[in-house]
Amino acid sequence: MPTLKHTHTYVRQRTRKGYYLCADPDCTASTKRGDLHGKRSKCTACGAEMILDNNKLRLSKPTCDLCGGSEKAKTFQKAQALVAGVFKDSTLEPTQSIEFLENSNDMEEIILNDE
Repeated sequence: MPTLKHTHTYVRQRTRKGYYLCADPDCTASTKRGDLHGKRSKCTACGAEMILDNNKLRLSKPTCDLCGGSEKAKTFQKAQALVAGVFKDSTLEPTQSIEFLENSNDMEEIILNDE
């Protein structure tokens, strides 16, 4: 049976050590742990896409930085809260201001608009 073409949600297999299965009931994907480093997966808690690294693959159900409890995850959560607080009173969305900075070639214009 072929695997589905979708972003997998990997969960550690109980019967074969070092293998991860896709949690989707219609998918039959099974992959060695070493082959998953740097691959895209869905978070088992919230469903957001993430890149698997060594720390995430230590868990039986890998989670993203927003759902995890590691020091890196806690730092990421604090940064997310800080950014949300900065843009709370702004009329521009965070993506709009980033696009403006990427498309602008004049530093004086950026400085004037940031004030």
